Amino acid sequence: MNTFHHTAIPQKQAQSAALKATALRRIVEHKTQEPHVAEQYDLALRKIYDELYELNVTKNTYRIVYHVADKYVTPPESGELFKAISDVSITMIHPDDKAHFLEFFDLDAVRDSFRAGRECLIGEFRKLWQDGGYHWSTLTLFPAGLSAHDEIYLVFIMDIGEKKKVEELTQRNHLLEQQRLADERYRIIIDQTGTLVFEWSRDSDARFISPEIPRRFAGEYDGRDLMHIWQDDAVIHPMDEPLLTQFLINTRKACSYTEMTIRLRTHSGQHIWCKVALTCIKDEQGQPKRYIGTLNDVDQATRSILALKYRAEYDTLTGLYNMQTFYAKAAQRINEHPGHHYSIVRMDIDRFKVINDLYGIGEGDKLLCAIARLIQEHASPHDVYGRISGDIFCICTNDSRAEIIRTIHIIVEKLAEYPLAYRIMPSFGICTVDNSDTPVNVLCDWANLALKTIKGSYLTTYAFYDDKLRQRILDEKKIESEMHAALSNGEFVMYLQPKVHIPTSRIIGTEALVRWNHPTQGLIPPDVFIPLFEKNGFIIQLDEYIWEQACILLRTWIDSGRTPVPLSVNVSRMHIHDLHFCDKLLKLVTRYAIPPYLLKLELTESAFLENEAGLLAAMNTLHAHDFLFSMDDFGSGYSSLNMLKSLPIDTIKIDRLFLSEVVTTERGKTIIRHIIAMAHQMNIRIIAEGVETMEQALFLLESGCCLAQGYFYSRPVPVDSFEKMAYEAGTP
Repeated sequence: MNTFHHTAIPQKQAQSAALKATALRRIVEHKTQEPHVAEQYDLALRKIYDELYELNVTKNTYRIVYHVADKYVTPPESGELFKAISDVSITMIHPDDKAHFLEFFDLDAVRDSFRAGRECLIGEFRKLWQDGGYHWSTLTLFPAGLSAHDEIYLVFIMDIGEKKKVEELTQRNHLLEQQRLADERYRIIIDQTGTLVFEWSRDSDARFISPEIPRRFAGEYDGRDLMHIWQDDAVIHPMDEPLLTQFLINTRKACSYTEMTIRLRTHSGQHIWCKVALTCIKDEQGQPKRYIGTLNDVDQATRSILALKYRAEYDTLTGLYNMQTFYAKAAQRINEHPGHHYSIVRMDIDRFKVINDLYGIGEGDKLLCAIARLIQEHASPHDVYGRISGDIFCICTNDSRAEIIRTIHIIVEKLAEYPLAYRIMPSFGICTVDNSDTPVNVLCDWANLALKTIKGSYLTTYAFYDDKLRQRILDEKKIESEMHAALSNGEFVMYLQPKVHIPTSRIIGTEALVRWNHPTQGLIPPDVFIPLFEKNGFIIQLDEYIWEQACILLRTWIDSGRTPVPLSVNVSRMHIHDLHFCDKLLKLVTRYAIPPYLLKLELTESAFLENEAGLLAAMNTLHAHDFLFSMDDFGSGYSSLNMLKSLPIDTIKIDRLFLSEVVTTERGKTIIRHIIAMAHQMNIRIIAEGVETMEQALFLLESGCCLAQGYFYSRPVPVDSFEKMAYEAGTP
């Protein structure tokens, strides 16, 4: 955007806001200078504003400093700034205010405004509350830390609903006063506002109906009561007849005021939404004396509200329930039928991202719509189903186990016929509802745990959440409860697996691997705990521990006069998101005076797929300091060649599964030979991991690959066993 526009506010309000901004700026400055006034600062702000956000443009982050509980719908407590602004504009700001909200946070315009001397920027928007409605609020933005290093702003949010009501009431009273002074009859005045009027009196059979009513709406206006005409002549929409019935009941009860919003048929046959209100004027004894009714065309506004309600409850792409509505409707269905046995079925598509990458997002959306239609066609009539996110769909059903499996088979067969060259492989996880008090989102998570056990399998497409899975979750919880103490107690042990020069069987390097030497369970293999640590983030601490152990070992070899062999350490994809990743490695090799090329860093393809830009920047920085990189598991993913093109890779390791599968055929052998030849042409070293037989070793040597790693030469062994092989025996 080239121009910054703000909501127009009255001069007094602008002056007041400017004074508040100046005061707030002084409070912030005073707080940073005198920490003991922090509590007073917080109390002062909370008395004025409902929410306070801190926005760090430099780091693209935000955090909620405080907010009034149970009032506004808020984003997560912290996260990515610009993504959050976009998400809030879509889910928490009234659709009519979305464009202006995004314009309010136009960074260039914000900077220009403050350079021009503005104390603060103020906007008025309708913000979503916990009650599901949108209410007027002011957003006040002012700079809190503009320097060469940080660009920080504070956003204060204040409820101005009552102020808006007062403004509207003042405007309305002013209009009524003008009307009274004009001394016109109320019908003429209301007609000028577009309101149609009807009335009748208790003491007279005379009735009045605005002439516009019979001109606009169907029905024979022959002296009958207006409500009877609408009912008898089919003017009212059939689905709204219960509303009219209740309206008449309220009228007979002599209610002072009653209203309804119904659809009435026009002469063209179209039904439009109308608001009908009736006011009862009573005599001195409190008995009904006169009824005055109004009719307003609210078709456009009502349709807008219904559209908004639809967007809030349904997935706009597929027309199914969205996540929150599915959770609510499924919980309602389960609780209303306690005698039925329900199950939650969760479905997603294996490697759906590949479909979007290969065929485009438009084709991916078509597939999602096709899946939604399949679910609608083949689910039972009373099932609740929705699209949770992305390619994830959930069904709440009381079908039997056999019926669920039959429906799954139908969906799988239909998707196998889907007109796309890429094979569509759905996976299903099913969780039986044993306790109706269990939240539906938890049941969906349990179904997802079952789904993950068979995801990518060609043998089965569904799995049930059962006692075995429950036990695995308990085992994982036990591991998580012990992992920090295990690291502190030195229970994680570094093992080494040699890398060998095939022609001479000479050890030319080694890879550091981790084992858990548990005090009661003995040696725990990494496949038991590494996947869990990668999921919960503990892998970062564990990796850094192994990195340091590797540096200590290299330093020991150097100090003892031994020729150190390069020692490879694994770098989890989690490290790529660590802003201090490079600094940690540089400080580590400096502390132990280790040449960086001796500590070789092994990366997997998943790190590249998650954060290509961040990975490339980190690798270039470390490469400039003489660190070397290996690409682990080469050949296991569809982006491996693209990684070679983009990243400063020094060595590639042929994936063990890839090697074992392809060397059994001539075509597979040809693929291996071409990979080796390509690596040589790019001046990239190549090593084959998972070598288990003499046949594999000889084939690799004949194909031009001279380096190998695998059980044929040695399993991962403790450090002292490796040193005997490398420095005492000379060969493994």
